[in-house]
Amino acid sequence: MELDPLYTDTVIRRWQALTGDAARHVETGETFEAVAAARKGDAVQVGEAVHGAYAAS
Repeated sequence: MELDPLYTDTVIRRWQALTGDAARHVETGETFEAVAAARKGDAVQVGEAVHGAYAAS
């Protein structure tokens, strides 16, 4: 099953709001906020994996 990244982002944001934890990318360790900012072009350096698995910190 594939989901549009927009839906996945919404789920991650809701999970973070509910738990108070920060989602982190499993491979890079980057926070969800850092990856989201990089996608928008707000960050200077972008990790290799933009889409991928996230885990609770």
